[in-house]
Amino acid sequence: MLGFKKKDKIAGYLLLLFSITEVMVNYINIDDAYINLIRVSAGLLCGTYALYKSSSHIRSVVIKLALFFSMLLIASLISNSNAHFVNILWVWSYIGIALLIYNHSISVDIAKLILIAYTIVFLVGSVFNKVEASELFTTGSANGVSVLFIYAISLYYIIKYQNFKNSNMPYLPILLLAFFSIWAANRSGLLTAVILAFGAFLNNIVFNKSGYNKGKSIIALLLVCVLIFFITDNYLGSYSENMLNKYDRYGNESVRILIWYEYFNACLNNIEYFLFGAPASDTKIIHYHFYNGNTHNAFFMLHAKFGIIGLIFFVYNIFKFILRQIGKGKIYLIVVAAGIITRGMFDWTSFPGLHDIFFWLIIMYNYLGDDAKYKIA
Repeated sequence: MLGFKKKDKIAGYLLLLFSITEVMVNYINIDDAYINLIRVSAGLLCGTYALYKSSSHIRSVVIKLALFFSMLLIASLISNSNAHFVNILWVWSYIGIALLIYNHSISVDIAKLILIAYTIVFLVGSVFNKVEASELFTTGSANGVSVLFIYAISLYYIIKYQNFKNSNMPYLPILLLAFFSIWAANRSGLLTAVILAFGAFLNNIVFNKSGYNKGKSIIALLLVCVLIFFITDNYLGSYSENMLNKYDRYGNESVRILIWYEYFNACLNNIEYFLFGAPASDTKIIHYHFYNGNTHNAFFMLHAKFGIIGLIFFVYNIFKFILRQIGKGKIYLIVVAAGIITRGMFDWTSFPGLHDIFFWLIIMYNYLGDDAKYKIA
């Protein structure tokens, strides 16, 4: 067990409240403004508790980070109107939740409960009601299914890692992600499942030194592959056809590529756009403007909302984090980061978005330390 004296039940319950709120607001047929108010309130509640319970040093670092990125958002708002003052609340909300996870001993049972709750919610729609993913939610799109489930998986893996050194990465959550991604005809979700499965295999077979049964892990991975094919063929036939039809329609091309190309070119040709982000109001950036500033890429959104300084800060820290974990022979957290980054390459999952939590965790591991905090008893 890691070096926490006892579990923080309040932190666990607050994280559970936020996580359940995140999935359940998709079923409430009310104005988006009220939905966002509910979500951000749950997040700020977590952050307030986390800051209150933190040491003065940690509290100071986190508040300075949140203030700095709030200022970057304001600069973006003044320059291009991409940001909104409400986005500032999301910065404080997500960094607060990250601190709650980083600095508190949360029981792995809470993480399991969140994962089970998400599984039940999506199973009710996909298996029992047999509805399209887009019909299940009253807000957002079917792509949100994989974003939410990747959040639940990543949360489970991180909290499991914090509780048990050299922990194995179970394949069942990844199987469920593949299942729900096929149901939602979400190609990037399925790709993320493949990345996570490969990373989990490496962690369990190559880097895990806990005496975990490697033969058992190989058999488990093979069973996962067989189950994916079996479930797809027998229960997800029409949904897998929807996904294949997407490939037939778009091939390797997508409107996303057009948006990225236009946005990148616009920033190269305008110094203000390069520094602060290209405005969604610029009708010359046709597809970017048409999608109301949604670049369908977390890192382009990072630039659009926080400018070049925000982009450089996070990209630098991602590489720093990966190199640190490789140097320590730890691949567990790298696998989680790879899943978050992969999914973020194809949709607005972060900046601001739910997966911000994991990017903020990377910053905390870099500047507040991981081994120093989580000592083995």
